[in-house]
Amino acid sequence: MVDKNAQDWSNYWQGRAGESAGEALVGVGIEHNEKLAKFWAECFAGLDKSSNILDMACGAGSVLRHANANGFTHLSGVDISADAVAAMQRQFPNAKGIVAPVDATGLADGTYDLLVSQYGFEYAGSNRQVLAAAREMARLVADNGQFIALCHIKGGGIEQEVSGHLRDIKDMTKLGFISAAKAVFIALDAAEKSPTLVTKTAYEKATHLLTVPRNKLIAWLEAGQTSGSEIHKLGQHLYSGTIDLFSRRKAYSLADITGWLDGMQAEIDAYRGRMQSMRQSALSEKDARNILAVFADAQFNIDHPAPFYLAGDNKPAAWVLQARR
Repeated sequence: MVDKNAQDWSNYWQGRAGESAGEALVGVGIEHNEKLAKFWAECFAGLDKSSNILDMACGAGSVLRHANANGFTHLSGVDISADAVAAMQRQFPNAKGIVAPVDATGLADGTYDLLVSQYGFEYAGSNRQVLAAAREMARLVADNGQFIALCHIKGGGIEQEVSGHLRDIKDMTKLGFISAAKAVFIALDAAEKSPTLVTKTAYEKATHLLTVPRNKLIAWLEAGQTSGSEIHKLGQHLYSGTIDLFSRRKAYSLADITGWLDGMQAEIDAYRGRMQSMRQSALSEKDARNILAVFADAQFNIDHPAPFYLAGDNKPAAWVLQARR
């Protein structure tokens, strides 16, 4: 059975995020935040540079980027997406990449001096799977090692922003531009191959039916309310790409054109899936305490979950979870 969440993220890492290390939260805009870099620098302070560090649900290497910048060289990353691991290793060729679910890595007990995660392991799935991931992480931490994670927080700034992106996606997709544009290309192809009254009339009708969704898409793009967001960029690419395909349609087969439009729909759907998984993975304080209780049961000393704020934010960006063996 296909893991839809894993598939959506793999589609993501194959695309624009795979070209830029650590861009797990494109559209949310915190990856290169200075306070985030300072947080991890403080976490790494005092650790021997030869420490074995494992990033759980590493994506393209968000935390490993900070570890590398702070002089650490024994770096490993686990992610369920092979494309994410490949993107990480393009940035850090000497890092070890492991393709595996975070609740069943197959790695040896007590291997890592520091186990980290940033908006990562909480994507494991159900509450049961997240707690299973916590038990797996506790198993992997070496004697005198530690676990540090930044996790999505329920009611926080990221969850609020993600909800806004989901509204934007809904607003754009309900316009019906892609299906109407496909109908125009199909009708035009038929009319050009067999120019009869029937095919010409069908093309004229399809063109007329595209007018409303096209004008609404243009108005949505020009409104600027979502300017700069990932879904706005997708909308711009969709519109400009469709115009370009129409002007150069004789250079492409109909299958190429409709395939491109289907690919745009798949990318929008995958983006929706990622935003939904971000929102669904947000942890309540009870959830955070339950995760730390797993470490306590494994004889770790734990800190109470603490909210993490980015500079200038009035809503927390994450829970800080910490435990030491």
